[in-house]
Amino acid sequence: MFRISTAQQLQNALEKSLLPSRFHEYLAAEYEGLRQALHHEETLDFSLEDHGYNMIVLVPGDGCSSSLGVFNMKALMDSHPEYVEIIPLSEKVFVFRACFLLDNECLIMMYAVKGTLEPQLEQRLNDFSEEAVQ
Repeated sequence: MFRISTAQQLQNALEKSLLPSRFHEYLAAEYEGLRQALHHEETLDFSLEDHGYNMIVLVPGDGCSSSLGVFNMKALMDSHPEYVEIIPLSEKVFVFRACFLLDNECLIMMYAVKGTLEPQLEQRLNDFSEEAVQ
């Protein structure tokens, strides 16, 4: 699991990541969309965290016991996401996109490639996405 809050963190994460290139492109577009929505000046020191946002990316093998600093997957999943979407990036690559509103000052966008997580977490995300459709 890793967190993206700045352009440098995004670049570092994508350089080290073994995730599909389409997922890299998707994450970069998501970051840029949030940056444009939240920040109207062209400065190098923009941080999602300064605006109460965090992007959390799960990597293959992550599960309910995974954590990153204050971000604990079990606690997040117990809080129930605002929504979970399954986004098709290609015929073979699908991404979970989940939004967690922890309080009025912290919004977490979580991303993961479908089919790469521990089965229990994968099932919980599938269940949440199906609940939204019903």
